Amino acid sequence: MGKSLSERIAKHMMTQPMRRNTKNRVAFQVHKKGIEEALTEGWPVKAIWATLQSENEISMSYQAFNQQVNKYIRGKDTQTNHPDMPDKQHIKRDGKQGASTAAKGFVFDPNPKKEDLF
Repeated sequence: MGKSLSERIAKHMMTQPMRRNTKNRVAFQVHKKGIEEALTEGWPVKAIWATLQSENEISMSYQAFNQQVNKYIRGKDTQTNHPDMPDKQHIKRDGKQGASTAAKGFVFDPNPKKEDLF
């Protein structure tokens, strides 16, 4: 049997003029099954990327490739799950974090109370 419809669509899309991001996403989708297999066999993402790039199968950067792996294979949204960034819904318009993300325990008060000083 011939190529699957998905493979034929990907081949067609690669020949059409399109933006670089779209072309990178199409190239990733073409190799998605192979990438998944390599990951389950224990190969690191960087080795998979390096192999595909040396074979001229993809032209994206490692960072872009890793984002595609996280989004389309691992199911992670790399834009909202960054550990150093607070959740967007907890940031008020003035840029300060809301009470739900405030530290529990000691809270510094710059205005001392007289009864605490003596």
